[in-house]
Amino acid sequence: MRFFGEGLSCIRGERLVFHGLDFSIEPGEALVLTGRNGSGKTSLLRVMAGLTRCSDGTIGWDDGSIRDEPERHCARTAYAGHLDAVKPVLTVRENAVGWALLNGGDEGSALAALEIFGLADLADMPARYLSAGQRHRLSLSRLPARPAQLWLMDEPTVALDAASVAALNDAVAAHRKTGGMAVIATNVSLPVENVRIPRHGGVMNGFVRFVRRELNLALRQAGDSVVIVLFFILAAVLFPFGIGPEPNILSRMAAGTVWVTALLAAMLSFERLFVPDYEDGSLEQLALAPIPLELTVLAKAAAHWLTTGLPLLIAAPVIAVMFGMPEQGYGALMTSMALGTPVLSLIGTVGAALTLGARRGGVLLALLVLPLVIPVLIFGAASIEAAIGGFPVGPHLLLMGGMLLGARVLCPWAAAASLRQALE
Repeated sequence: MRFFGEGLSCIRGERLVFHGLDFSIEPGEALVLTGRNGSGKTSLLRVMAGLTRCSDGTIGWDDGSIRDEPERHCARTAYAGHLDAVKPVLTVRENAVGWALLNGGDEGSALAALEIFGLADLADMPARYLSAGQRHRLSLSRLPARPAQLWLMDEPTVALDAASVAALNDAVAAHRKTGGMAVIATNVSLPVENVRIPRHGGVMNGFVRFVRRELNLALRQAGDSVVIVLFFILAAVLFPFGIGPEPNILSRMAAGTVWVTALLAAMLSFERLFVPDYEDGSLEQLALAPIPLELTVLAKAAAHWLTTGLPLLIAAPVIAVMFGMPEQGYGALMTSMALGTPVLSLIGTVGAALTLGARRGGVLLALLVLPLVIPVLIFGAASIEAAIGGFPVGPHLLLMGGMLLGARVLCPWAAAASLRQALE
């Protein structure tokens, strides 16, 4: 099936990068993009990948535009850009297998790809110990590890030695023999045959695998979750020093204190929801994964709740005991925390996505998120007070359940739209 572009134009930073560009590539063919630095090679690759919108023209497959069917295009496309999307805390094997499983491959294909690029002997080494060339080869190994018809490569020979360049050429040739296509942006000569030059003129499995990947990363950095729980407890401990040790006063403050400190503790980790993936290139790969970006955001929120919200939920009774909360309020406390903390995680994804790449993003994130989570704080504390006072708690919990459903529907959509904008 042909992949083509007609009359493409791209504007970056108010500068016209290219205009009226056409290309066409058939199965088994390769397209090599050459030109001086700043001539638009990377911009064209990102347009082909769907990461950047072209200001004019049409790009797509014979069966439809990439904008009309983005998930289908992502399933057909593998992209290797300047950033390597390698997680230092994971081993070479875990990096390779994780991306392969997320993109429709399997462990066997990932290990075979490591063999192609000479990394099989380093499979159990943490990625933090790899050289620049080895990290780049690990990044390139994502291409043959997934069933993608179109390979997009931006300066793939950077930091590679002669043997690695030969391995890359062999991988491209093998891919083309099976009907695959390759687009390569480069400033060096590659022995690629039958080249065309552009002229001017499985979704739930992916969700579960991504949640597992995020949990694996969190376990390798377990100190972050510990710090959040410690902040939750220590912040609550400060209240008695400020208002005095009077038991009646502390008991009345218990519900509000638990919720305020839980909110502040959860916000500590919002800024890091997408920044690491944005900085190492993983976010680009996630945007091109077969699963919709909205589902990826939902998986991020689920993983954030499991590593942040759930520990806060478990620690909440400790704070309640410290403040002498009456026993009638514990049921409402746990139920409201179970409904409210996922809402915090979902709203946090929106704030983190909106402030991605912004200066002083942490301050801006707080200003965006705090007004949105105040209803959760109000009804969470009110449900506990109602239970302690002997009043019905159902209305409060139903409202919190409605907030959770609304956030579940709206937040992934809003965060995904913001991430696409940030990637452009």
